[in-house]
Amino acid sequence: TDRDSLRAAFDAIGVALASNDLAALTRLYADDYRGHGVRGEVEDRDLLLATYAPGGVQQYRMADVELEFEGHGGGGVVSGRGLVSGSFAGTPFAHRVRFLEVYLWRDARWQCHRAQCTEIEGA
Repeated sequence: TDRDSLRAAFDAIGVALASNDLAALTRLYADDYRGHGVRGEVEDRDLLLATYAPGGVQQYRMADVELEFEGHGGGGVVSGRGLVSGSFAGTPFAHRVRFLEVYLWRDARWQCHRAQCTEIEGA
């Protein structure tokens, strides 16, 4: 189903981020991807790939909860809460977040097209 394949794409992104797999990230994020991070920064796919290149972010996505997957033909939405932690240039970070990701079905696969992440406290 659309929901199952969308879930598989979301899970594949988590694995690719955690393993800094730039080839997989290039396939899973749309050429015209745009995201908004926990500090309000805007990133495109080139910046995302540079951030996860060797020596950049080492991320571990843990404890995703309240996940919702909605797939409808050529579009899908993933939302939820989670803990994102890891390190960047040797400095550890941890953020409890609420997020929303928009996926488009392109080239026979889901690609993340837009993403927004907001840090939340006490979640």
